[in-house]
Amino acid sequence: MDFFAAQEHARRQSSFLVVYFALGMLGLVASIYFVVAILFRMNTPDDSPLAMTIADVPLFYPNLLAAVAGATSAVVGAGSLYKIAQLSKGGETVALMLGGRPINVDTRDPAERKILNIVEEMAIASGVPVPPVYLLENEQGINAFAAGHKPSDAVIGVTRGSIDLLTRDELQGVMGHEFSHILNGDMKLNLRITGLIYGILVISTIGYYILRSQQNVMIFGLSSSRQGRSESKGDPRALFMLFGLALFVLGYIGVIFGQLIRAAVSRQREYLADASAVQFTRNPEGIAYALAKIGGWSAGSRVAEAHAGEVSHMFFSTAVSQLFATHPPLADRIKRVLPQWDGTFPDPRQAAPNVAVPAPAKPKRGPLPGGFPIPFPIGTQGVLQKVGEPRPENIATAAAILESLSPPIADASHETFSAQGLVYALLLHADQDVRSRQLTHLQRELKPSIFEATLKLVPTVQAMPAGSRLPTVELALPALRQLTRGQYTHFRDNILNLVHADQRITLFEFVLQIFVVRCLDEQFGLRKSKPAKISKPAEVSDEVARVISLLAHVGNDDPAVVRALYEKSWKAFDSNLPVPMVAKDELNLTAFGDALEHLAEAVPALKRRITSAATACVVEDAVVSVAEFELLRAVASVLETPMPPLQVTPR
Repeated sequence: MDFFAAQEHARRQSSFLVVYFALGMLGLVASIYFVVAILFRMNTPDDSPLAMTIADVPLFYPNLLAAVAGATSAVVGAGSLYKIAQLSKGGETVALMLGGRPINVDTRDPAERKILNIVEEMAIASGVPVPPVYLLENEQGINAFAAGHKPSDAVIGVTRGSIDLLTRDELQGVMGHEFSHILNGDMKLNLRITGLIYGILVISTIGYYILRSQQNVMIFGLSSSRQGRSESKGDPRALFMLFGLALFVLGYIGVIFGQLIRAAVSRQREYLADASAVQFTRNPEGIAYALAKIGGWSAGSRVAEAHAGEVSHMFFSTAVSQLFATHPPLADRIKRVLPQWDGTFPDPRQAAPNVAVPAPAKPKRGPLPGGFPIPFPIGTQGVLQKVGEPRPENIATAAAILESLSPPIADASHETFSAQGLVYALLLHADQDVRSRQLTHLQRELKPSIFEATLKLVPTVQAMPAGSRLPTVELALPALRQLTRGQYTHFRDNILNLVHADQRITLFEFVLQIFVVRCLDEQFGLRKSKPAKISKPAEVSDEVARVISLLAHVGNDDPAVVRALYEKSWKAFDSNLPVPMVAKDELNLTAFGDALEHLAEAVPALKRRITSAATACVVEDAVVSVAEFELLRAVASVLETPMPPLQVTPR
């Protein structure tokens, strides 16, 4: 399953989840209605003309059914909406709910630095923003999770037991599993499951509090076993107690039904994520031994936090009770990725005789064009095959990029205020007059410490290879996420001022705004994500024409070459829907950005065609410049299409 198919599959599963939820609601309403109807008749005095036995209770009583259905739907709906709203901020909400704390990106703790380095490598290798990492400090079980609505707001959570007891290879295998969930659209599905099941749980919670409020009444609703039947009918406390007990039981039956749905959805996704981790790292022993250590550890993969049950399906391994487990058995998972496993579960506190597997060879360092260390896979399909499907060579690329960064740049990207200075330094203009105006503005607007940090970084930033600029920006994102909203809006205003200092926008300035401003705007509530709803090529044909027209002109001056690239790219989008190329004098980056925002609302199948057309426009002439590839990455970022870094050849 490729990236776009995986995204579409997750969308379909979301639809099925709603259907399952509706069926569960029907069963819940019917059950509560039947209980209420019985209690209603039981409360009728013996001398009333309406008096009858339980056997006489009618199966259909329209007004009562409507009232029960309305009340139940309102309660469950309100509970689900509350939880969905609570989770709307993305993965950070889940991490904090579980007692996690963000690991400082400039930490010097060896175990914390180890996990941050792995996450940075894997994020850059995958072509997604580097996610913040949250540590569940008090959890000794070996576990981890990825949570969020999409790659741009994802977070990684990891337990203290994981970073203390797993080797780097094992942690890399676990992170490969979690990045698979990020890339395959599983996170959004997991959040929806959490919201819907929580709504059903509210019914049981209401029943529990009714029981607590009537604790002076005997469990069967009778104040004394000597009281007669007619007296019990007149005792509203007893009936209220029975009603509370019924809600408590029926609510939990609904939750069990929801857990079964959750397990059915999650188990196959876990197998897929395990396989993807092996494909990502080409090291089956890494994830296999991590799973084996869970089996040999006294704390296993348990998470003690009270809210763990709500999100148990998000974890790397079973976090709570094995009843209705959302994950396959450990042995089955290990056998699938490592058939030669001997069946032993080692104690992780002892040095396990893990088979050493050589890491993928890193490319030789040297004067590399554009700053990228691996050959560019020429051809549209060669690029598309890597979208959402990273390989070990992509990890090697990411590791080489990170290793090539000078210490001042690496340190600055890991510190909140220095990361701002790093972005400012990247935006300083080559023209001395323009740069002078930019620096005057920064000196007036910035604290002296940030302004000085910016000035110190300028020489190092100027010496950076062009191809290293964008990965550096991506590396700084976790530090920039730690700004307050007020600090971010000030930072954002400064970025826009620097960009417009010369009254024009360069390609790199446009790309930087996509990767920094657009991404952080959403996190700080300055921009809302729009749902995918466009499925027909005709609805976006004009926007696609504008995007590939500009891409065809970038780096190509020959009109014949530009037209040939456009026509070939358009065929990759839709050969049956001809739209003429946009003239060069009608192209600008503002309209280009507006077109991308509209294309972001396309469904995954249509995004595949858009990405294919844009990629063809850049790579099919067999020569790719840094600017072209950065612009292609920007297109992919807006489309939420993770594209790994690749080598480009400067002209």
